[in-house]
Amino acid sequence: MKTQWKKVLLTGALAGACVANAHDLEADKRVNGETSATVSTYPATLVFSYTVTNVHPTLPSTLLTVSDPRFASRGFSFTPAPPVDIPVGDSLTYQFTYTLDSFEDCLALAGEDDDPSTPGETPGFTNTFRVTFQEGASEARARVVCEQPPLTCDDTLYISTGVPTSLNVFDPVAGTLTPLFTASIQYNAIGFNQVDGYIYGLTELTTPNRLLRMGSDGVPADLGAVAGLPTSRYNAGTFLTDGSYLVHNGATDEYARIDVVARTSLASGIVDSPATLFMSDMAVNPLDGRVYAYNHDTDRLTVFDPVTTTHTDFGPTAPVNASGSVSTGFLAGSAFFDQEGRFYLYGTDINAPPGGPQNTLYQVNLDTSGFTRIVGGPSVNVVDGASCALGEAGITQVSGFFKVHLDVARDCLAGGTIDLGVVGGVRTLKDMMTVFWASPTLGPGGFVLAPASSLNMRLATEVLTATCNERLFGPTPRGAAVLKVGHEALATSMADADRRDILTELTAFNASGATRALPLQFDLTKGPATPLRAMRLGQR
Repeated sequence: MKTQWKKVLLTGALAGACVANAHDLEADKRVNGETSATVSTYPATLVFSYTVTNVHPTLPSTLLTVSDPRFASRGFSFTPAPPVDIPVGDSLTYQFTYTLDSFEDCLALAGEDDDPSTPGETPGFTNTFRVTFQEGASEARARVVCEQPPLTCDDTLYISTGVPTSLNVFDPVAGTLTPLFTASIQYNAIGFNQVDGYIYGLTELTTPNRLLRMGSDGVPADLGAVAGLPTSRYNAGTFLTDGSYLVHNGATDEYARIDVVARTSLASGIVDSPATLFMSDMAVNPLDGRVYAYNHDTDRLTVFDPVTTTHTDFGPTAPVNASGSVSTGFLAGSAFFDQEGRFYLYGTDINAPPGGPQNTLYQVNLDTSGFTRIVGGPSVNVVDGASCALGEAGITQVSGFFKVHLDVARDCLAGGTIDLGVVGGVRTLKDMMTVFWASPTLGPGGFVLAPASSLNMRLATEVLTATCNERLFGPTPRGAAVLKVGHEALATSMADADRRDILTELTAFNASGATRALPLQFDLTKGPATPLRAMRLGQR
C-alpha cells in the first residue's frame, strides 16, 4: 500500500514531475551554491551541484536515469552512473565544475538556451537536471546570467564619436583615441555609472529612445525603452551622486532623469530660459556634487540644478585666446571631471578660426574660467564624453614605477621622512633610489645576504612603495592596514613565516590598482625617467 504525502519543495527551481501516487525522488540543482548566479568577471568558475533526495517516508528508492544535456557535450558524466539505490532520507550529490573563459563564452551558452520561460531577459542560460525513478520523474533548474565585465572606475576618459558610434579611451598624455568597439547604431549622451561600473547611453534617431549599457568591451547592450521618457535627441549625459542618469538635449533644452535599473523616467521637462543655455555635454563635480557645463550661448561656465531645473552662469566669458579676446566659436562636445575635482573639456582649438574640428583637451579653472591646453588629439564629431569622477579609484603602482619616475618619487618624499625600521630612514631621493635599486639577495660589496636580511630588504621595498601609493593616490583602509603591519615587521621581532605573509600582503596591495589610470595631473613626460638615470642617482 502506498502512502500519500505532501511533496516537500526544495529551494531549487523545480519543474513539474510525472503525476503518480507517490514521488520517491526529488531533484535539486545549484550553481555556486545558489539557484542562480550572475557572472560579470571572467574567467569565471561555475560549480554545478546535482542532488537527488529520497523523499519516500519508508522505502528506499532507485535512481534510474539522470541527465544534463547542456553539459553532457562538454565532458560531464554522472558518476556513479544509474541505477543507484538511495536509502530512506538519504541523498546522492553529483558535481561538475565549468569555467567560462569570457563574456563571449557565456553568450555562446546563452544562445543554446531553450528555456521558454526566459525569453528577452538579460543573456543567460538555464541548466536543467532531470532524474527518473519507478514512480515518475523530477526536474530542477539553475540559471546563470551573463553580464559584461564592468569598467574600472578611475580617471580614464571615454569619448563616443562618429556615425555609427565608436566608444574610445582617450590618452591625455599621448593625445590618442583607442577604440573599444564600434557599434552598428548611433548613440549619444554617455555617462559613467559609479554604482555598477558601466557606461550608459541613449540611442539617437530611434523612437522611442533605447537605453544602452557598455562594459569593458565597449559593446552596447540594448536594455530596452525607458518608460515615461519623452522622445528627444539627447546629446549630453552624466550620472548624479544618487546613481540616477541625467540627460539633456542642447538644442531644445529638454532634460530627463532616469532610473537605469527600473528603466523609468524619474523626471523630465524644459530647463528654464532655454534661449540662454546650450550645453553640448555636462559632468558632475565630485567635490560638491553639482552639474557643470560650458554654456555655448553665453560663452561662460554654468551650473545646472536638476532639482530646481534652473541653470546659473558664473565667472567671466571664456575661453580667452592668444590675442586676448574671447573665442566665441569655441565648441566642446565632451566634458569630464577627474576624481580630484578638476574640470576638462575636449573641444575646438581656441586659437584656431571658428568652425574648426574638436581636437584639443583643456583643463578649465572653475575659479577663473582660465583654459589650460593639455594636449592635442584627433578630430571628433557627433561626440560625447564620460569619466568615473564619483568613484574611488584605489590607484596603486608597483616599485618599478617609482624606480624610474623621479619627479613622482620627489612628490612622495615631499611628505617627509619614511621610516623603514632596521633598514633606516628615507629622507632624500638618493636614499629612496638606494632602496628601490638595491639587490634583495646581495649586499653593497657583492656578498650574499643572510635570509633574514634579504627578507628585510624585500619588506623595506614594499613598505616604501606602499607609503608612496598612500601619499600620492590617497589613503585607503587596506593601505593603512598593510602599512601598519609592514612597519611592525621591520621594527619588531617576529617569526620569518609571519613576515613573509606580511610581504605577500604588501606586494598584493601595491599591485592591486597598478592597471588603473593615473590621475590626470600626473605629467610623466617631465624629468628623467630612465633606469640608468635612476641607478646613477642611487649610486652617488
